[in-house]
Amino acid sequence: MITVSAFDTPAYTGEKVPENLLPLLVSPEWVEERKIRWGANSPIYQSKVLGAFPDLSDDTLILPKWIEAAQKRTLERTRRPIIAADIARFGEDETVIMRREGGWIRVYRAHQGRHHGHGRPHRQGHAGHR
Repeated sequence: MITVSAFDTPAYTGEKVPENLLPLLVSPEWVEERKIRWGANSPIYQSKVLGAFPDLSDDTLILPKWIEAAQKRTLERTRRPIIAADIARFGEDETVIMRREGGWIRVYRAHQGRHHGHGRPHRQGHAGHR
């Protein structure tokens, strides 16, 4: 992963840029104002100024380092398969169909769609009925 912080921009590196672009770039004053307002250890400062992905923020449920660790992990498929579906109802939600075997889980299909009459999503053919 490549990150770019405010400290990698021309205001700090001395790189020459056209004069008309300078007002569009971050300045040392902008960085200092954000440091005072947010604090250097805040997730928003880490994200907006340092170009880093903070481990924790107001809208974080699962830490990025947990996701990375799970992606590197290998689990055996040791149990009978179970198929499950989370059917979307409103707005921009996705319908997701997944397969689980013990601790092994894979998304089979994720699909976003709008409602087609009667206030119910149109999903026939995507998941079997019992």
